[in-house]
Amino acid sequence: AGHDPIYILAVLAGALRSLVLVWWGLDHGKLKEATQGLHPFVVRKNLELARRADTARLRMNYDAILGADVELKTGKPPPPLPLFKLVVAGSRPKTSA
Repeated sequence: AGHDPIYILAVLAGALRSLVLVWWGLDHGKLKEATQGLHPFVVRKNLELARRADTARLRMNYDAILGADVELKTGKPPPPLPLFKLVVAGSRPKTSA
């Protein structure tokens, strides 16, 4: 729809933040406290993802979004490229080593 790449990245970061809050609440037995600022629909939507998430994967996603954010804001590559790389890297099939 022609949204700015920085806006799209901010939306992705917000979605990851919501997922992390739900994950942390489940992991520590404090779901209600951790998600009190979130709409109940958002919590329900993220529950299954949070149950399957692990610390390493969440950290990897956070690092990827942070890296794309830095690239977009420093202007090293053209604006849509960091967002494109983020999406393509996330869509690659997982390989076993």
